[in-house]
Amino acid sequence: MWRRSGSALSQRLALSEEVSEALYGRVKKPVVALESTIISHGMPFPQNLQMAKHVEELVRAHGACPATVCIADGALKVGLAEQDLTQLAELGAGAKKCSTRDIAAAITDKKVVGATTVSSTMRIAHAAGIKVFVTGGIGGVHRFCEETMDISTDLMELSRTPVAVVCAGVKSILDIPRTLEFLETHSVPVIGYKTDQFPAFFTQDSGEKAHLRRDTPDDVARLIYESEALELPNGHIIAVPNPKPVPTALINEAIELGLKEVVENNIHGQAVTPYLLKRVNEMTQGVSLESNIDLVNNNATVGRVPQWIPLRNRMLSILCRKSIACCILGVGRNIAECLHRLRLDPLFVSSVGNDASGTILLENLKKVGMDTSGINISDNLSTAVYSALLDSTGDMDAAIADMSAFDSIVSGLFLEKSVLSC
Repeated sequence: MWRRSGSALSQRLALSEEVSEALYGRVKKPVVALESTIISHGMPFPQNLQMAKHVEELVRAHGACPATVCIADGALKVGLAEQDLTQLAELGAGAKKCSTRDIAAAITDKKVVGATTVSSTMRIAHAAGIKVFVTGGIGGVHRFCEETMDISTDLMELSRTPVAVVCAGVKSILDIPRTLEFLETHSVPVIGYKTDQFPAFFTQDSGEKAHLRRDTPDDVARLIYESEALELPNGHIIAVPNPKPVPTALINEAIELGLKEVVENNIHGQAVTPYLLKRVNEMTQGVSLESNIDLVNNNATVGRVPQWIPLRNRMLSILCRKSIACCILGVGRNIAECLHRLRLDPLFVSSVGNDASGTILLENLKKVGMDTSGINISDNLSTAVYSALLDSTGDMDAAIADMSAFDSIVSGLFLEKSVLSC
């Protein structure tokens, strides 16, 4: 495992060798984050393990790197070994379902195996530098929210974490119109991928419109790039219709019966969604589970498309999109120019490389009328450069200096004239 330096959250990351090489190695690859709650709470064993392995294989098969996220051994794991996937799948609901609020608690208890939800996976992926996250469906506003105030933290995370979430929309067990209203209020773009309709997880049409429509991965990447360039804090929902939808009448009947049981059995909070998915699968005799697996595979196929790569490349440019200034510096040079302007006839002894920077320095000295005979021009060394990285307040964060050119200064030049003669 490799740990990334940076923020407090990123310092607690444990990246697999495959993920760290893809993100920070010499030959970079696009990385796709994958959640783990879908493994532990979304499907029964062994279908959950088969699905998890197949999704990772799909991502790899198209040139990207899968990064399944979970919390274990007091660390935020980004990229799991096969034995980790198997352990999580077998543990199932025995793993702790961890949203963003549960991250710290799960880290402090090393006995906990935390399965990450959409919200916590987004937060951890962002800390690792991952921009694209593939899942089945996101959480939303629950039905009867006016009484329960049950709203998934996935929606809040989407409003404050710049990660693109590729999904099949919102699970149809939720209140989709209110979910879309909530997302609009919190400035989260909802993009229908090759569709004007907002999909409802098991079905392709929720009866609601998507905010935007985009038909190619490059179009989606360009939209997200511009959002990042504008320094907008929000994520994006890339809603992909289910390729093998469940008949609407069948799924609606199962959901209504499941919701009735939720009320009768006083089920609430994080237990609602896993219970409903389980009961809907039972009442549809496995049809909903098959559809769930198909849509996840399809989302992985969309999310891993190589055209997502320009997003990562452009993001590197965004990080550097500030003002860059090139100045002629050096205490000795400044003193020599001041003395020259005072008509004290100084000889400036130094060394530059036979390069563009050296030419600029010499031309500057000649422009003000200074004697350049004391400057050595080296064919083997580059002109001295000092590069400083400043933050938004003007304070220096870091600097790199290459002063090797000064090694070639010939001390005998001091004999010809005084360096600073009047």
